[in-house]
Amino acid sequence: MKSLDKAFRGPYHIVIHGQSGCGKTWLYKKFFKDSRIPYVTINLNDASRFGSIEGCYVQAIQNGEPKRKSKETVESISSIMPYRVGFSEKNTEEFEIKTESFMHFCNYFHKKYGRKKYAIVYENFEHALNEPGVLDGLSNALMTLDDENFSKFNFKIVIVGVPNQIRHLVSYFNHSETIKNRIMEVPEITGLNSDGVSELLDRGFVRKQHFVVEKKEEVYRLVEIYSLGVPQFIHDIALSASSYAISNDFRVIPKTIEAAALDTVEGSIFLHHSTILANLVNYKKHREFVYKIIKSIANIEANSFNFFAVTDKYNELFPGDGFCVRDAEAFLADLCREPNQVLAFRRDMEAYRFVSPKMKMALRVITGLQDPTRYELLEIDGLRLN
Repeated sequence: MKSLDKAFRGPYHIVIHGQSGCGKTWLYKKFFKDSRIPYVTINLNDASRFGSIEGCYVQAIQNGEPKRKSKETVESISSIMPYRVGFSEKNTEEFEIKTESFMHFCNYFHKKYGRKKYAIVYENFEHALNEPGVLDGLSNALMTLDDENFSKFNFKIVIVGVPNQIRHLVSYFNHSETIKNRIMEVPEITGLNSDGVSELLDRGFVRKQHFVVEKKEEVYRLVEIYSLGVPQFIHDIALSASSYAISNDFRVIPKTIEAAALDTVEGSIFLHHSTILANLVNYKKHREFVYKIIKSIANIEANSFNFFAVTDKYNELFPGDGFCVRDAEAFLADLCREPNQVLAFRRDMEAYRFVSPKMKMALRVITGLQDPTRYELLEIDGLRLN
């Protein structure tokens, strides 16, 4: 929150990034609410649908005027001079609203908010990555920082999305360093730490639900592990755990969390189950080894990690075990290939990243992380991967 406040007071536009469900939207909404800063949201998912960003400007203005739909009525007076002496009549003209320029958009909200500083929030940046028209519109908006025509508008642009290094992506598309120098990233929004997870669970399980939490330290640690500390995942696991607790004399035990975690990823776990199996076809002779690689990458705390981090985690979980660099590199490369992709690899950073936090969460659940000495995967409805 402090870094966002500092960035908003600074001269540059702002980038907020982090994995899905980690609380990016909650963060900026709370900051604007606490700071009493008005804001307007542009959903780039909609812009992707429209094929350009202008359609979102129309939508935002319409949302600001509930009575204004797809048409606007303008009244004017035609008269014969001198004023109030000659003949006059009122004319009404109706026209369709199709597109709005960024200038018109800014002018509208400038009139609405007066001299008060406001924010233009571009949500879901990841949906714009394959839409050159949308990226072009966003780049042009960022370039207004030094434009005299926009100097009267007191706004700050905030870009919110999943991929890190958003400002490099925007700059690369525009082939210009000037955009990169007009925006700044706040530190990546990550999951809660142990204290944050414990406080959240105490508030929900103990103070609100009045559950009895047995082996509290282990229970809370399991939630932190399975949820990756992501607030949305914590909420989902806790909600499912509450149902089990009610039928278990209002008690929460470690097995409650294990069952709740399986419930949370149930919708995607079979997809990931199949994805992993597809990646193991070429590794029948080294199945135990690749299972351990899967467990190792699922245990790495950082969102982005390099090959050395995989090696270190493997040696930590399986000390004294043989680690074949060539086989590990080949398997990780396969995990980055479509259509059964588990990881994404950024060559410029020499780093891997899970294609989604849900994939990482599923791997943590199905590899039975509560016992780090195991390499076989948990049974899922009678199925076993090894």
